[in-house]
Amino acid sequence: MSPAMTIIVINGVILLLCYLVLFPVIVRDNLQKLAVNDLFAFVVAMTVAGSLYMGTNVEIMVMGLSFNWFWFALCCYILLELPLAVWYLNRYKLWPPAP
Repeated sequence: MSPAMTIIVINGVILLLCYLVLFPVIVRDNLQKLAVNDLFAFVVAMTVAGSLYMGTNVEIMVMGLSFNWFWFALCCYILLELPLAVWYLNRYKLWPPAP
């Protein structure tokens, strides 16, 4: 599997596990707990990707732009998380915030 696909799978599995299994049980409708647990999930995703690719000269080409593993993992994580976060915030009525 290519490094790009490996990072996408790592991020996707972690995000799906968090937003569909862990967060509904642990976080529910607490925005502060969501932020802390999401930060933990991000650290786990970056640690796993870093353990695979840190110190290597892996370059990932996306639309003609070259990214190293860190920036690709970060951008990929954000792009994968946005729709899940919006869905979760709407599901538990955390968005828009109460006045």
